[in-house]
Amino acid sequence: MKSISREELKQAINRGDVIILDARSPEKFHQSHLPAALNIPAGRAAELAPQLVPNKNTFLVTYCVNFTWKLSEQLARELQALGYSNVRTYEEGRQDWMNAGLPLEGSAPYEPIPRFQPSTTEAEAEEKLRRVS
Repeated sequence: MKSISREELKQAINRGDVIILDARSPEKFHQSHLPAALNIPAGRAAELAPQLVPNKNTFLVTYCVNFTWKLSEQLARELQALGYSNVRTYEEGRQDWMNAGLPLEGSAPYEPIPRFQPSTTEAEAEEKLRRVS
């Protein structure tokens, strides 16, 4: 899978020759996304891509939160399987874009990304589960 750096993506946006696809859920997309991005959640490319991006030669860049999430890669593979020939992933994703101070759009565009914090004991894990349930 080919990837694209933040700087390469910025240049493609400035040239106007790329369509950016957010692979996250519609809820997350509406909260915060890269400027002018379209939302095709991973797992829904066959349903949505032909409507949103009918030209299979279009330069597409998929992204999600950051490199630890694999939604952008999953969406890119789905698009390639559908015959899209010019697909790359922005592996560093929204987190990298935001940390670089670049603009975001949405209802809560600059909401911080929660960090993974493992529980140190089973009791602590159970307490965290109770709080979110």
